[in-house]
Amino acid sequence: MHRISRTGNTHSFGKQLRLAAQQAGENGHVLAYFRPVMSNPFLRMLYSDSFASGYACVPVLERTYLDEIRQALPRPASVTIHYHWVNAVFSKMRTARSVQKACKSFIGTLQRQRDEGLATLWTVHNILSHAGKFIDEELYLRQEMAALVDHIHIMNPDTKALCAPYYSLPDSKIFHSPHPSYTGVYSSYVSREQARLDLGVAETDIVFLAFGAIGPYKGLRHFLDIWPQVQAAIGGRGKLVIAGRAADGSFLKDVQRRMKGHDDIRLFANHIDDQQVQAFFKAADIALCPYQRTLNSGVIMTAATFGKPVILPTELAPILSGAEDGCFTFSSRDMATIVPAVVKAVERLEAADILAPIADWARTMEPGICSQQFFKAYAEARQR
Repeated sequence: MHRISRTGNTHSFGKQLRLAAQQAGENGHVLAYFRPVMSNPFLRMLYSDSFASGYACVPVLERTYLDEIRQALPRPASVTIHYHWVNAVFSKMRTARSVQKACKSFIGTLQRQRDEGLATLWTVHNILSHAGKFIDEELYLRQEMAALVDHIHIMNPDTKALCAPYYSLPDSKIFHSPHPSYTGVYSSYVSREQARLDLGVAETDIVFLAFGAIGPYKGLRHFLDIWPQVQAAIGGRGKLVIAGRAADGSFLKDVQRRMKGHDDIRLFANHIDDQQVQAFFKAADIALCPYQRTLNSGVIMTAATFGKPVILPTELAPILSGAEDGCFTFSSRDMATIVPAVVKAVERLEAADILAPIADWARTMEPGICSQQFFKAYAEARQR
């Protein structure tokens, strides 16, 4: 994949599109994706088999570029515009009126693309954006998108049902292709012993890792409230490691307040470099995902990559289909149900070798394989 600078102009974006069309070849396709999050490896993973599958993928860094795609390419029928995290449409806005205006404008862009014969595809990553404040406006955007786009890519097989209380996804547009694991993406050369020394946990500790962006939707506050019950259930042998960056300073302060008096909790509240990811997962025994409302999770797939069992809400269990032995569920409506899930995970971890099978499963979900599956599933959906 190519990338242009954020300072690039429309002309440079048009040149990149034409170069992509040239590289894709006469029978190939261009896939322009909006909006890329370059700090997240997911998109590079999803598109890693693109050229072998007949696609040249180009990031659309600015929303204004969306209206230039038709003019830049000679064969609009061979172009797909792939939408991902739709909150990019309004994420920097502060009033409901400005969000509503932005959403309507964006839907107008989608309508024009449809009228011009451009293929449109939407990957539904979340039910709603994680830190969404303008719920009504976002629901309007998502429902209109579902009605206008040609195809809808889901990674959690239960996406339609989980989204149903909020907006509807037409069956005729949906195709499924799973979230890849991070096999080959993150380094894995640090030893468990060194990782534990680096994080300040002992070899005898049962280490629970809550990894990734620190925010309200991940249920961390609720889990911290119930942590003493978890500790009592496992004989006080647990250590909780929280690692990730918090976008909301007030939320972080609340987390820190709830941690007071707990010397069995370690907090690493900063950006975790790709080379540091291995240390946290190598040190961990069990990945902890006490999420409240979500569809997919890169953290869960990262845990599987490192062969770690996961505590997760029932709604997310389908994304670990094939690795059920490493999956311990609780009800997102009742955080108290996480206690028996933790007990089962610890008992299973100590009674049997479940790490190798999880890692083996993750290798079957490595990016190249899942990317090939994605493009194949999309091609089949277009032929329906």
